[in-house]
Amino acid sequence: MAASEETGGYAFMGQEIIISVIDTVHKKYGFGNSNDDILIFSGCSAGGRGAMVNLDYIPGILSNIGVNIKHIMGVLDSPLWINIPPENDTIIPVAYQTEHVYTFANVSGRVIGSKCGEVYTGNDSW
Repeated sequence: MAASEETGGYAFMGQEIIISVIDTVHKKYGFGNSNDDILIFSGCSAGGRGAMVNLDYIPGILSNIGVNIKHIMGVLDSPLWINIPPENDTIIPVAYQTEHVYTFANVSGRVIGSKCGEVYTGNDSW
């Protein structure tokens, strides 16, 4: 998503970067030309949260690029996702943060057709 007034001047290009990296590795190194290839999709810290959000879309991205692989695995190192109320009332709950980041990034339609989107609908679709 391009930077705009609606996004406070920020550009959200994580998924575009993922598509570009997979496409480059496919074209340059032949990744996905064999059904024996395995993709380990990972991120650390805040990148773990980004990897978690994008993991459901990886099969569709691979398919659109023409990549055929044996298996996809996600490794989320410290994705800061523990959906429990904080002990300290001054800390904003992670679920609240995630819901508002989701709204701010205007990605409300992205879960449609994903496994996550099939499970979480309506007000829980974030």
